[in-house]
Amino acid sequence: MASREKRVASPRSFRRRSGKEQFRMDHCATTFDVCYVPQRLAHDDTCTESQAAMVKRVHRYVDAHLCDDQLSPESVLSALQLPRSTLYRLFQHEGGLGAYIRDLRLRHAADDLIRYPHALVLEIAFGLGFKSASVFTRAFRRAYGMAPQEYRALAGK
Repeated sequence: MASREKRVASPRSFRRRSGKEQFRMDHCATTFDVCYVPQRLAHDDTCTESQAAMVKRVHRYVDAHLCDDQLSPESVLSALQLPRSTLYRLFQHEGGLGAYIRDLRLRHAADDLIRYPHALVLEIAFGLGFKSASVFTRAFRRAYGMAPQEYRALAGK
């Protein structure tokens, strides 16, 4: 996978989530400079400029809406009005667009677990659009081989 540029984070705020006692990190307030073209596309001779532009456009949209728990491949397709088959083909090397979104959320969660040691794991998970604690924990464990709390404890040492 291609390396990403450093993202510049602005202060994040917490806000109540629809009257519930759970809080949500506002990742939409973060400025991202992470629009990149995957290495495969950048060096593939069959890749056209329009495909690279389409990938950049999807990356920008996903980055801007990462905190939205309704973000899904379907919502990207309807918002950007892109051909389904082309979009799925462009993200096939990443396991699909859904896998790209999940992996991006997990990378941000791992960063936030270290950056915000006093924030609850649930705050971070809900702030990044995960719909439940169990879904987040299972996905995190699959990706990193340990629970989010273990990851935070290891990184804090």
